[in-house]
Amino acid sequence: MSDYNVNEFNIVDGVLVKYTGQEESPVIPDCVCSLGKGAFRYNDSIRSIVIPPGVVEIGASCFASCRSLEKVIIPEGVITIPDSAFSGCQSLVYVMIPGSVKRIESFAFHNCTSLETLTLPDRLEMIFSSAFSSCRALREISIPDSVRLILDRAFAHCESLEKVRLPLGIDSIAEETFDMCSSLTEIAIPSGVKRIEQRAFFYCRALERVQLSAGLEFIESFAFSGRSEERRVGKECRS
Repeated sequence: MSDYNVNEFNIVDGVLVKYTGQEESPVIPDCVCSLGKGAFRYNDSIRSIVIPPGVVEIGASCFASCRSLEKVIIPEGVITIPDSAFSGCQSLVYVMIPGSVKRIESFAFHNCTSLETLTLPDRLEMIFSSAFSSCRALREISIPDSVRLILDRAFAHCESLEKVRLPLGIDSIAEETFDMCSSLTEIAIPSGVKRIEQRAFFYCRALERVQLSAGLEFIESFAFSGRSEERRVGKECRS
């Protein structure tokens, strides 16, 4: 086992275990290939971070509650953005997600309340529970067709979200996926979707237009906040 301590980086066998410094833009040493669980968690000094190209793994909660963090560059080669990786980064306004990322796990960007725009990579396959929940400034999201699974509450409480493009490959809208997205004005359900689960669009107060697909078979209770139109399958619904 090899230990490495320089400039307040604690590195063990290529894993950055903990950063204890107070730099606004810390430079991660080139010898690092993995960021450990909670390595930067609760560090309120960091404003920007460029993860070097040699890093291929980011640990859970790695940057959680870094409340001053504004900008993140994630390198090509990272496949998963893990649970709570950037949860509670309330100043985050820009994150570059590389094309190699296939999974964005639970609470990865939960409560990133300043994040207004986001580009998802074309090879993304799965968005887990509450991955972007409570991103209250997020205004628009286009989910690529490579995505096959979006779990419950993925975008819940995104109160400024106005436009959503859903991927063609999904077969259901999970429970509370867009719960409390009170600025969402319209949604087109892809042709492959067969089920819209309970509270999927609950309390989307501004939702005026819903384009349902001909293949839709079942809409759960309160999927559209109890609107009478929620049962009209295969037709356009207006409030």
